[in-house]
Amino acid sequence: GGRHGDRILRAAAVNEESDVDSSRRMGRLSRTQEKAASSLAVAMGRVPVVKFTAAAGGGLRPGAGITTILKHLAAGGAACYMSIAHALYSAKTSDVNLRNPNMSVTDKVHHSKAATRHQSLHHILERAKSAWSSSRVLLVDDLDLVALPKELHSGDRSGCSPEPLILLKALADHASENGLCLVYTSSVEDPERRCGSPFVVELDAYTEEDFAFFLREFCAEKDDVDSVQVYQRFPQLSPAELRVLCVPEAEGAKLGTEEVCKNVHRLTDVLDLEKVEGVDVPSLPGMSKVAKLLETQLLLPFENIGRKGSAFGAPKAGVLLFGPPGTGKTSIGRGLAHRLPGKLFMVN
Repeated sequence: GGRHGDRILRAAAVNEESDVDSSRRMGRLSRTQEKAASSLAVAMGRVPVVKFTAAAGGGLRPGAGITTILKHLAAGGAACYMSIAHALYSAKTSDVNLRNPNMSVTDKVHHSKAATRHQSLHHILERAKSAWSSSRVLLVDDLDLVALPKELHSGDRSGCSPEPLILLKALADHASENGLCLVYTSSVEDPERRCGSPFVVELDAYTEEDFAFFLREFCAEKDDVDSVQVYQRFPQLSPAELRVLCVPEAEGAKLGTEEVCKNVHRLTDVLDLEKVEGVDVPSLPGMSKVAKLLETQLLLPFENIGRKGSAFGAPKAGVLLFGPPGTGKTSIGRGLAHRLPGKLFMVN
């Protein structure tokens, strides 16, 4: 707070100011979020580079609460928050070479992309240095966004776009050389292997206690939602998803546990098991080999997890059914949903 906090916020974009101010007004985190924020605060005072990510297997999916925690730290005046998305939006790109009549359209496209990337990286780096002039600690959110979406989300992580690496290296070097601290979020593992080993702070999976906190925050006083039931049925939900689920269909309507669970089904397109047609996979024409593989590699290992003396190993982490339309892939999914029992999601 005070003058120092005002200087920190002025170093950020206007829309970042409003985001951080809203975090200051809220001022509340769940137990798991508080634990992560505390670990970050300790690391920020001891090491120059910190990576903030979700616990193993959690992933940095939108709405997980990573940004909320960073903005909470910035709202307390302990650091300056910088959104890569906002920084890219404010970056200006202009190049006189694009007006060259002797340059082909293809060359102009490639040149434009290169110029845009170079100027965007330079803009972000200068913006970061400006923020560091007001605060020793800089929180950089969504480092991956400096890569083009096609490159970022391609299956080959080993050949990921170099932009996150270039920016991270420049920011990390500046922090180390000037006694500053960089905290960043990224879902790409490749950059830090080439830039040394940052101190890693993980946001643990949310607990039943966290769900109770979120539902108290998002529900009206008259609502009657059992957080235990919601957590037991849908422990994978993020805080952002819970917020959406707590919006009643009609203004002023009372929200109950069943209404929230129904909203989950609408949000995710998960089908109620009783509405899923039961299928006997081995009886399907031409499915005997597939059924045997699923039985030995997936079904029996799952059904014998934790059983002493079991001869089955750990079940497969995933199964991909591949083939042209009409070959029985969806029918197999229906059969597996009943056998395990599990949830069937229809995703187009």
